[in-house]
Amino acid sequence: MVQGILGVLCILIQPFIPESPRWLIHKGRHQEARQVLAAAHTNGVVDDAVVLVQYREILDTIEYERAFASSKRSAFWEMLKTRGFRKRMTIIVILSCVSMLSGNNIVTFYTGSMLTNAGITDPDTQLQINIYLNLFSFVVAVIGTSLIDKMGRKPLGLASMTAMTVFMFLLSALTKAYGTSENRSGIFATVASIFLFNGAYCFGMTPLNTAYSPEVLNYTHRAQGLGFFTTLQSGLG
Repeated sequence: MVQGILGVLCILIQPFIPESPRWLIHKGRHQEARQVLAAAHTNGVVDDAVVLVQYREILDTIEYERAFASSKRSAFWEMLKTRGFRKRMTIIVILSCVSMLSGNNIVTFYTGSMLTNAGITDPDTQLQINIYLNLFSFVVAVIGTSLIDKMGRKPLGLASMTAMTVFMFLLSALTKAYGTSENRSGIFATVASIFLFNGAYCFGMTPLNTAYSPEVLNYTHRAQGLGFFTTLQSGLG
């Protein structure tokens, strides 16, 4: 019910969300695009240097791609006809597989069962742990997002995946050792490993899922590529 209410709120907010400035420029609505950029970066000052630079970058990119694109170039299957596009799609597929087949779904969807195996069977306690787990994941995701430019995409991803691997083995070992015991230290260690695994995922994979795919794809095929990426993720998840 809570998720349903939040969904309704999202629907109500949608009419007030501005269009993407790249889409507006692509459609020839340049003044609206500059207004959106100004609202996002300069408190509405349309003539600010930041707005002008970003506007010119977007405009030059779109004009460059239009100069080399045919009328059918934006079709999805056109993405597979050249070596460069195939490389981009390979990166998209690999990122989707890494993010969804790394064990995160197991921990996310079976947290209740894992807590039960760890000896925590009270529903209220499980609910509290889930709430704390989501808050912890949110904080770690914000930290990872703030470091994505400083660390770089690949180092951030490697650090995240390495930590996830270590904590997944640790979680499995602790669950095996203390899943049916009454050892409180072992139970607490099992819960802690769940937090550590989720934190490792949110630190790297959460920001990379959002940032890396649009950066790999050029504007002409970004919509189709991201649609494919999301579809593949849903299928794997």
